[in-house]
Amino acid sequence: MKTLILPVLFISLFSFGQTLPTSILLVGEEGRDLQANGFTSFLDGKYCIYGAIDDNALFSFYTNEGVLESRFEIDLNTTNQYVHYLIESESGVLYGIIRKPGTQGLPQFVFAMDPNSKDIIWIQEFNSSDLQGSRFESLVEDVENGVIMVFGMIQPGSAPGGGQDYMLLKLDPETGAILGNYIYSMGDTDNFRDAFKKGTDLYTSGTLRGTTGLSSIRPCIGKFDTNGNLTWLKYYVKPKTESARVYAPKMVSIPDGMVVAGYGSLNSTSVNNYSLQVYKVNYEGDYQWGLDLSPNQSDLKVIEANGIIGVEDGYVVGAVLQDGESNFRALIYKISLDGNFLWAKEIGLIGSMQSFGLDSYPGRMLISGTAHGIDNNQFVANLNKDGEVEGTDCLWVKPFALDYTELLSETYIADPVSYEPVFSLELFSDFEVFGVEATSNEVCLGITSSFGINTEKEKFLVFPNPASSQLNIETPASKLGKKIEVKITDLTGRLVLAENSVAEIFTIQLPNIESGIYFVSFWNEEGMLLQTNKFTIIQ
Repeated sequence: MKTLILPVLFISLFSFGQTLPTSILLVGEEGRDLQANGFTSFLDGKYCIYGAIDDNALFSFYTNEGVLESRFEIDLNTTNQYVHYLIESESGVLYGIIRKPGTQGLPQFVFAMDPNSKDIIWIQEFNSSDLQGSRFESLVEDVENGVIMVFGMIQPGSAPGGGQDYMLLKLDPETGAILGNYIYSMGDTDNFRDAFKKGTDLYTSGTLRGTTGLSSIRPCIGKFDTNGNLTWLKYYVKPKTESARVYAPKMVSIPDGMVVAGYGSLNSTSVNNYSLQVYKVNYEGDYQWGLDLSPNQSDLKVIEANGIIGVEDGYVVGAVLQDGESNFRALIYKISLDGNFLWAKEIGLIGSMQSFGLDSYPGRMLISGTAHGIDNNQFVANLNKDGEVEGTDCLWVKPFALDYTELLSETYIADPVSYEPVFSLELFSDFEVFGVEATSNEVCLGITSSFGINTEKEKFLVFPNPASSQLNIETPASKLGKKIEVKITDLTGRLVLAENSVAEIFTIQLPNIESGIYFVSFWNEEGMLLQTNKFTIIQ
């Protein structure tokens, strides 16, 4: 794991953006491949469509009137990267995940972004060989405990049959440093997907397979406390064939439970027979109601359920279909509060459409996605509560036929004995103590890695002095005469020591700090993190 401070390239859009605030905004750039992957709205009513442009991560920020404010990309010096997930914290800081699509492998990144300047505060790269086969899926902020939680999966060599384990990773919101890693081994499982926090509990959707005699892939929900302890894991939707695949990637929290949007093959393993599912469970994971919905056109197949929102009178779900000519079709459908199907509609534009994000405002809905076939542009459509659009002839919405049946299911409780978390900090640690040894009364310091890269390409030099219990620091020339704050924290994020200095070379005395792994970080007068080093103390 290492921290990268990366240049951000700002791009002007006004030469090629088309703004239709009441209905649709279509944005692209000639000769470049631009993709939308998700949609996040902010407390001030503004929003961001995130995704990729060529091989770079992409952010597009809009006003609440649908006017494009700014867009920028991040070049991570690796191929095929896109922004996978983005949340706004209570403080306004944006946290997100950048990774490759699907199962294409490492590296993966978690980052923090300033909400005003849009500068990257920190970005952590996860590229260890121990992480091969892993995927980060979603983020949750835990304000009370001061952590960011990353949900996903990992495929360690010790997993039964080479299978996959659920993973929960805790990060320091100030630096991105790892505070804890929890692995839940359940047999040949799949992964955690969406997640949210409700009071002192965490909930996540996901998939489960290969345990207690189960060979099919089944949607599941897990409940945790904020310490990472699994309270229960329950799965749903009994398929008619043991080799069926049913997924539940998205969910929305409501006062008396959660509504989950899924897709998959209840009756076979063929992707051509995938249908859409939506169901409700309470906060103890007990099944309430559900629907199974299928396109009644034989040449259409469901490939994703990619969003769900609560509106005044029900729930709206977004989905992606693909026709026989490999064109994508963007679909939304609405379910009443008590689980009755209301309507389904297809969104169309020139070329084929792929929807990725949903959000709601009083009486309105916003849908974002990629318009393929016209330089792969991003789009955002503004629809009324009935899924209708007005004021433009470049976008159309038309009714879409879905056959639906009641989803007969019940709650299945997974065996709690097989879900013991494995606590591991070493999994992501790529450092080792340099060749120093402690005698009876000495403090032994070992600098293990410098994973902060200063934007001026000049580093604070940090080196130990084992004989005198000192940490020696040399300030780069570009920072001389400027006040620098030095903080030392432990693995839990607890502040151990803080000092200010303007000297070229200075020392920090560490005679009474117990053995362990620590971080020394350097901050400028504006409170920006410049660099972080990891070191060990052996008493």
